[in-house]
Amino acid sequence: MKAALNYIRTLCKFVLLALLAGSICGAVGTLFYHAAALAARLRASCPWLLYLLPVAGLLTAYLYALLKMEKDPGTDAVLRATKEHETVPARQAALIFPAPSSPTYAADPPAGKEPPCRSAAVSAPPSANS
Repeated sequence: MKAALNYIRTLCKFVLLALLAGSICGAVGTLFYHAAALAARLRASCPWLLYLLPVAGLLTAYLYALLKMEKDPGTDAVLRATKEHETVPARQAALIFPAPSSPTYAADPPAGKEPPCRSAAVSAPPSANS
């Protein structure tokens, strides 16, 4: 009887943790969806934004220089770190998250292309899949 109670307690703990993680991830995903939809609507209502794409690219390059990431290994390093259970420097994570790329996203949203942060989320380590 005590073992069954222990299993139920453990089940409840993991269900609560799953609900918490799902709520947080769902909220972040919803925020990203609304930000992307807003950027797409902004781009559709202001077609001249396309001409600001070079300025947005320069702003993104400035952010890389400001965070001293001129020799950034790219999103492949994040995927590799995820698979090999290594940490990703906060500076690199800040540049991959959609916020810094918002200027270029607003100027020309990539229809059907996944941003790097979604690719990183999809590449879960093998232990998470079993």
